[in-house]
Amino acid sequence: MKILRDYWFSGLGPLIGIVAGVDDVTGEGKAYIGVGQGIDQEADAKYVAKTGAKLPLPILDEIRALLAPPGEKTTGKHAIQVNALQCGVLYGLILEANEAARKILKDVEKQLVALKLEAEEAAGVTKEILPGGMMRLTDKAGHVIVRDPLPYETEGN
Repeated sequence: MKILRDYWFSGLGPLIGIVAGVDDVTGEGKAYIGVGQGIDQEADAKYVAKTGAKLPLPILDEIRALLAPPGEKTTGKHAIQVNALQCGVLYGLILEANEAARKILKDVEKQLVALKLEAEEAAGVTKEILPGGMMRLTDKAGHVIVRDPLPYETEGN
């Protein structure tokens, strides 16, 4: 399992860890809970990922709902699986949507932008504004795309 994040809690008893990651074979997100020794965080995280109890997402959702402040809505959020092309199409549809729809989809748009920036970073993309306002994107393999900048690339500039 590729460990994405580990969380540690200590009290009067043993050190408790929650490890979140992605299964190497299935690509499925998983979380495990277990104990660590508190000497080597990386080793403890690997140990919990290997020997810990699986922590199902519905249990985490239930705990979140139980601990939410009164009146806070904790249901209604859903994860979907999409590929890069589907993310791009969805982002394009949001950009073309009317103002009311864009307001409703603002959080989705932020998530799509974050995914795009993460993918660009992984691909070693560099960006350059060309005379006339177009943007040149070049990845580490040398592939070049010239296009109009997207709104998030020019906001605040």
